[in-house]
Amino acid sequence: DSGDFLKVWDNLLSHVDLPNFRKRQEAVRRNEGRYIGIGFGVGVELSGVSSELLVPMENQPGYGAATIRLDARGKAHVFEGDAPQGQGHETTAAQAVAHVFGIHPNDVVVTTGDTGTTPFGSGTIGARMGSYFVSAAVEAANVLRRKIIKFMAHDFDLTNTTEEDFEFANGEIIYIKDPNVRQSFCDACERNIMAPINLPPGETAGLEHTAFFEAEKPMIAFNADACTVEVNPDTGQFKILNWTSSEDVGQIINPQIVEGQMQGAIIQGISNTVFEEFVYDENGQQITADLE
Repeated sequence: DSGDFLKVWDNLLSHVDLPNFRKRQEAVRRNEGRYIGIGFGVGVELSGVSSELLVPMENQPGYGAATIRLDARGKAHVFEGDAPQGQGHETTAAQAVAHVFGIHPNDVVVTTGDTGTTPFGSGTIGARMGSYFVSAAVEAANVLRRKIIKFMAHDFDLTNTTEEDFEFANGEIIYIKDPNVRQSFCDACERNIMAPINLPPGETAGLEHTAFFEAEKPMIAFNADACTVEVNPDTGQFKILNWTSSEDVGQIINPQIVEGQMQGAIIQGISNTVFEEFVYDENGQQITADLE
């Protein structure tokens, strides 16, 4: 694994500044009669569960699967079997696929959880979307990208080219060795789909591909957190003064979504710690209707 557990911990300590906190802790107790403390927690979690583990456990595969279909207008349609519940799958997948094709995320449409049109998905479980599904989507996009390159090289009579000779950016495909040789992504898709004549040897029309992804070994996310609190020794009531989190989450696709994930996980952890519960009255009406 590429993670560095010790670096995550060291990064946390550099932000917490434990020696200075200890001095403040003692000063506050002596001068103000207040009690403040600090606690640490670490976590290691899989990102995605392999078929090797999931098949015996749940009788279903763990792979990520994605279908991408490009239309003649240069729009990318992505199909995912898993059904998200607000985690941002559509946004993240659109960004990753758009990056491969050099188009705007608004030109990517993501369809999820439709058993009639999407490939099989084992469900939104085990933090598998960003690692398994997005990897499958990027793999499918790269297959189509290589096919588009092959058509362009054929049409422009470019010889001895490699995939690295072409840049997909701002809705265009540019031949790096001669930037004057370029084609819009939309035109490239239309050529393949609407004008399937004079094809490269061995190629066929159509821009659609389904890819399956499964990691060779577990992907690991690691976090180290610190929380400072003030405690009333007579009642046991406490108030959170500060929370610091250090995370190794791999490659970040959308910083806002990752930030939301971290905040949500912390709040959920706090709620478990203080025994938060849903309280109902005798008629089944939920009394705890908000976070107060």
